[in-house]
Amino acid sequence: MLPRCCGRALSAAHVSCTASTARTLHPTGRWNEISSTSTYSTARNLPTGSAHVAAYHTSPSTPSRPPHKFDAKELDELTRTKERMRNMCNRGEFAAVVQEVAKLYQPLASALQSSGSPNKRKTKSAEALPSSNSHVLFNPDMTAHVESEAMALLVQHRATDAALLLLDNLQEMAAASSDVKPKRQTMSFILGMLTFNRRFPQVLAAYDFATSLSIFPTESMNANYLGALVRTTQFYNAAKAWRKLSAQNCPRGVYAYREALHIFSTLRDAKEIMAILDDVEVHGIKLREIDYARAMTGLSSAIDEDADKGHASDCADLILDLYDKMQTFESITPISPQLFGSVMEAAVYMKDYDKALAVYQDYSSLPTAQRTKGVDHVSSPLIYALLGSDRRDEALGLLAAAHAQKNEVEASAIAGRLAFYYASNGLDADLMAFLAECPQPLRLHYRNDKELLTVLHKVTRTAQMHEVDLWTFLVNHKQLLHLDVHLWWWKLLMLAEGAKKWRLMRLMLSDQSSNTSGVKPQQWRAMLKNCARRVTPNDVEGYAFIVYVAERMGGLDKGHFTLPQLQALVTAYSQTNDHANAIAVFQHLHKLCSGDKDATPPTAATYESAKKSFLALGYDAEANQIDAILKLHQQVVPPA
Repeated sequence: MLPRCCGRALSAAHVSCTASTARTLHPTGRWNEISSTSTYSTARNLPTGSAHVAAYHTSPSTPSRPPHKFDAKELDELTRTKERMRNMCNRGEFAAVVQEVAKLYQPLASALQSSGSPNKRKTKSAEALPSSNSHVLFNPDMTAHVESEAMALLVQHRATDAALLLLDNLQEMAAASSDVKPKRQTMSFILGMLTFNRRFPQVLAAYDFATSLSIFPTESMNANYLGALVRTTQFYNAAKAWRKLSAQNCPRGVYAYREALHIFSTLRDAKEIMAILDDVEVHGIKLREIDYARAMTGLSSAIDEDADKGHASDCADLILDLYDKMQTFESITPISPQLFGSVMEAAVYMKDYDKALAVYQDYSSLPTAQRTKGVDHVSSPLIYALLGSDRRDEALGLLAAAHAQKNEVEASAIAGRLAFYYASNGLDADLMAFLAECPQPLRLHYRNDKELLTVLHKVTRTAQMHEVDLWTFLVNHKQLLHLDVHLWWWKLLMLAEGAKKWRLMRLMLSDQSSNTSGVKPQQWRAMLKNCARRVTPNDVEGYAFIVYVAERMGGLDKGHFTLPQLQALVTAYSQTNDHANAIAVFQHLHKLCSGDKDATPPTAATYESAKKSFLALGYDAEANQIDAILKLHQQVVPPA
């Protein structure tokens, strides 16, 4: 099957264009037509043939011309063709420009059509054969030069649709014949045009197409390729591509280095960023403020991870050097809150608290809108710098000032930093004292859920308060600690240890003002089931909570318990020394099991708990009966 473009290379073209600078086309038939529906148009019907293109006549035994330097006649024809295409573009006749290139492909299209070549690349000996009535040969060199000029003109005039049409048919002809060799600058123009129009998937496809033709990418092509990978969020592929470009020493200009900083900042790869910055220094590449910000953000990831203290120190030093360099030698004024935050973190890591506070003063000179957006980035290192330099009162003063000025965003961020600092450094007493002093109403702001969990973990395990006092404190500070959100109530309770967990859960479920006052029956049943699984053998408070939940469900009379829940209740009542209820539940359980031959008999643990309660109340005969049952149980199910 022949390529689609071969049989229509010189069909009529109907042009649609506007008088604006950025003219657009709407192709409907690729080579053969472009629909015409515009306010201003010019239409040209191009003749079949090559009246405006140099024809090369040789013997039929010579299928194609080898690459050569153009002679005077060819250069003259090339010059006139370029001038003709410029005039076409000036008149808005972009389809005519596409047709100029189509005429040059006509000999190849005719040869492929007459030989019946399939739609795939062939060896040169099998392609570009002239038809029986023609000695005109396909000239790949002339075609490539004209095509390059055409693409440049279409891109310059922002004739995007026409340029895409040219690209589409170039790809079809290249797939049909290995004689089609577009120039390097043609592909560079194409990638630039696609990038400008934010057609990033097509940028990736065009780059792969160019490399499949063994075209060595330009600096611009490599930068556009990396940018397209970034903007399609293929950061790992982008990192792989950058490493390959570096290993093969491919052309990489300022834009490629900027994209590389973006890539490895996002991937938090501090070592790769250090290598890129070394290259930047060697080649004298100029960076923008945003490039410095990305570099510093990536370097600060080593400080956050802190896996290699030596590497982290090197990264912190480099951040501080970059901050000074960009201002002193590049005369770049930092404006990114993320940049300020990275520099302050580096200074705090190096215990240079005065430097961190000086950088904060620089940050404070930013407009209010920028400072509000950046509070997440600078609040943490600011508080750490103040606390590290024994200025706790100043940190609290900043909080009070922000609250007094009704700047709740900044106040919440500062309070969150203080709380997390105390919690992460094991300062339980300071944490509880600070939380008690926090102005109301305020809601601690954290950078992520992990920080919130760290604070709640310390609060639930504090030794400063008894459970009842702690519960009262939690109820009074629900908004501050995010406990007005149902999820965080339960997260907090799960963080508590042992008996405190069950007592706090009972207090929560008993508190009519808490978010659990409207717990539904099915939720109580699920709670009973889950808690029964989690209680350890000697956890009396856990068993007491199970009893509490059962009573909230209506007790034995109204609870409608399942057999597993009844077994859990026998053990819970027995462990909490409520032996009368333990025996009552056991008798009810035994009755249900006896009346249902398919019911699973009680476990050995249930029988042991019942025996304990019978003995406690002096029912020795019943206890002996259970002993006999347990012996039979052991025979049927031997102990592990």
